[in-house]
Amino acid sequence: MAKNIEDYRDYCLSLGTDVEEKLPFTAFRFTINVPVGDFPRKALGLLGSKSGRDMDKIAAAGLTLVEPNIISVPGLKEFPLTLECRVLYRQTQEEELLGDEEKRRFYSIEKGPHTTFYGEIVDAYIIEG
Repeated sequence: MAKNIEDYRDYCLSLGTDVEEKLPFTAFRFTINVPVGDFPRKALGLLGSKSGRDMDKIAAAGLTLVEPNIISVPGLKEFPLTLECRVLYRQTQEEELLGDEEKRRFYSIEKGPHTTFYGEIVDAYIIEG
């Protein structure tokens, strides 16, 4: 059984190339916010289906930003289990190595392949209140 943050250091995240191109690798940090118990399901659906280029997703979902402990990226009060991460490595996915079903479901010609970021969890906590 894991007992502390050291047991959960590695994580990965995949983003579209349009997001990756706007973010300098050396400064890239991210939070992973996990819902616990009763949470706004419509907000979760909006976050996973709309682009932040086209709208303020946080405002549209009615979510509340919370100051982070270590990195510069805020957490979300409504999704209180928070993992603060810094990037260790990134790799652009090679489309020819993806299965046909994955290509059909997750990729489009306009957006191109995603970039996978491998991160180190630098802090983990539950936002209270």
